[in-house]
Amino acid sequence: MNMKKTLIFVLAMGMMPVAWSADTYGYLGFWRNTQLASPPHHTKTTTENATKIVAQNEWQQFCRHQNRLLPENENGCFGETVLRNQCAAASFANKHGALSPENVFIVVGGSLSQVQREAQTACEQSAGADGLCEVETAFCSDSDLYAD
Repeated sequence: MNMKKTLIFVLAMGMMPVAWSADTYGYLGFWRNTQLASPPHHTKTTTENATKIVAQNEWQQFCRHQNRLLPENENGCFGETVLRNQCAAASFANKHGALSPENVFIVVGGSLSQVQREAQTACEQSAGADGLCEVETAFCSDSDLYAD
């Protein structure tokens, strides 16, 4: 009888990390001052290993804070990408000017190196070989995903 209880306890303990591992959430996005002709952008990634509520609040607070620079009811935030246990990379074509909603390519996936490659490729396919594409940023909602 004790052997059976021990076996159940060992099996239950082995399953606990799976049951306790929480999803991680994050946001990747950008803000620009829409009042300027060629505005610089601000890149934002939220804190790694965040809960959904924490990541969402951090993104919204960033946008609210930045949007204080704009006329009422204008929103300079763009490219908002929600991650759940994922990585994202954003690339853009320099030949088309500053990073903007029109020239940013965001790819989401499970591997940091994969999303970086795919974002670069998506940009190059759209802008051509002379597009001067570059990966602007890459981010994982779960810090463990950087070790690929």
